[in-house]
Amino acid sequence: MRHLFCLLCVIGVLTSLSSCYYDNPVIEIEDVSFNDDLIPIFEGSCLGAGCHSDGGPPPILTALKAYDELISGQSHTGVPYVITATPDESSLMLELDSGDMPPAGKLPEASIEKVRKWMAEGAENN
Repeated sequence: MRHLFCLLCVIGVLTSLSSCYYDNPVIEIEDVSFNDDLIPIFEGSCLGAGCHSDGGPPPILTALKAYDELISGQSHTGVPYVITATPDESSLMLELDSGDMPPAGKLPEASIEKVRKWMAEGAENN
């Protein structure tokens, strides 16, 4: 009987510890492609109502211009849009993480993580 009680206690502890794992799920993102993963995010969330399209405010995020605009540009405060060594310090990540952009509402965390990972992987035009 005593062994059964100890076994049940161990099972209870293990069950409660394993449930903590799911409280804050980690978003696993595979390798990120600028063209396949990021362009659809920009097209769906950043080009509407003239925002970040040709003639709109910088950066221009159309499929043809987005890469060059992000890599060579900087925000009005002088912070580069993309910083591969420290993505969280880039103006693009600061805007996305804060929820300031896009104005229609914060992007899903999975989309934000794709942008972050793309930068951390070297911000390739792939």
